[in-house]
Amino acid sequence: MKTLWIRADASPELGFGHLTRCLALAHQLPFTIRWATLFPAPQAGVEVVPITSEADFFEQIDAGDLVLLDQYDYNPYMQASIRERGAVLLAISDHTAEPVHADLIINPTFGIQASEYHALPHTLFAVGLEGAILRPPFIAAAQAAHSRVPNKELMICFGGSDPKNLTAKVLQQLDIKLFEAIHIVLGPGYAHELDHTLINTNSIFIHRNLEADDMAALMQRCYWGIFPTSGILLEALSCNMRVIGGYYVNNQQAVYKHHLKAGNFIDAKTFAPHEIKQALNELQNFNGPKQRPDGTSMSRIQRMIQFLSGTEQYTVRTANSADLETTFKWANDSRTRKFAFNQDPIPYTDHEHWFTAKINSASCIYYILEYESQAMGSIRFDLKDGIATISYLVAPELHGQGLGTRVMQVGLKSLMTHNLYREIKCIQGYVFQENIASQKTFERFGFKRSQAENLYLFTKEISHDSNTSI
Repeated sequence: MKTLWIRADASPELGFGHLTRCLALAHQLPFTIRWATLFPAPQAGVEVVPITSEADFFEQIDAGDLVLLDQYDYNPYMQASIRERGAVLLAISDHTAEPVHADLIINPTFGIQASEYHALPHTLFAVGLEGAILRPPFIAAAQAAHSRVPNKELMICFGGSDPKNLTAKVLQQLDIKLFEAIHIVLGPGYAHELDHTLINTNSIFIHRNLEADDMAALMQRCYWGIFPTSGILLEALSCNMRVIGGYYVNNQQAVYKHHLKAGNFIDAKTFAPHEIKQALNELQNFNGPKQRPDGTSMSRIQRMIQFLSGTEQYTVRTANSADLETTFKWANDSRTRKFAFNQDPIPYTDHEHWFTAKINSASCIYYILEYESQAMGSIRFDLKDGIATISYLVAPELHGQGLGTRVMQVGLKSLMTHNLYREIKCIQGYVFQENIASQKTFERFGFKRSQAENLYLFTKEISHDSNTSI
């Protein structure tokens, strides 16, 4: 069984959100899970591997392992060191301004676009609501798509540690008589004292260290919630709660801005006392979130990770004259011709002349995808004026098995090793509007879509910085 490493830290100072979402994802994958941490570890339900430095961690990674990286520091050295060990790098990252050179980038920030990243050509993406990382009870809640019956129960939670004790500040601004019940959820790192004159009432209930099932049940019970725009916001939206939201650390601002623009919560800004009071005054005017998770994102992310775990079994090689007959058969199949620019059958001599010219062209990079020496498909990059135009196909008898994504992933990764790669400034591909499967393939790799007559044009800009080695 393959090993999935989690590289994330958790402490009362750092908070526990990064670890929580990593575990939510890892526990639903069929791998041996190991968590590497620099800090004393809370109970996590997985094997804990204490490390003294990042170099110490790198030494423990074996070729073929998967590394799930979720932390504030995404320096190029760390990313390169993980890849150089032969591992598949999975990054939960909102670092769109800096290079993130991972095999898969996950970002549950609502409204984010894959094209905003400085990534490798072969990087897969699960971003926005499609990258929502949810624990099983919240997946079930999201899939239920239930409507909510209004009530006067309120839930307050500021994560595992609440370092600024915003729980107490919110309580001080509340008119307790407006609610029949107020549920305060405190995490394992909460080190403050709450004012007993505020909480010693029959309508205030304290909950500590709730498991996911209990947390989801409480969210489904309470109509209202006050939460930061961190991972807990997605859980609340999955339960269709009416949320007062805001941010208190810089890395929550992107989530805050996108969800605020969509109208998914009442704005409490930075949770200053007057901002909390203003938000509370708007409760009756809020009709609920406009967009929320549908519960399908986790299965999509899991499929991507399992897809990447088998990447080493597939290879590409340069097409040669021995591939003439195979490529002719593929090209002339009716399933291939359906989405070709010219849908007429191809005469053998025409294909022979075309194929021979392509494999001998200095401006064409032509690969054959293989699995255990069996040809599975092809991908071609035609170069002109710094633009590489993609054409790919899957052996017609293998359609419907996800090999379009496979040939793109392995082909784009191999392209980076070609001596012509440094001349490429943009990779593009044309897709018929009716070809939904091919559109989804390009979108998985972060290509940006635009209209081109009756076609879609997908483009990806290439950055040749010094850290794009495989």
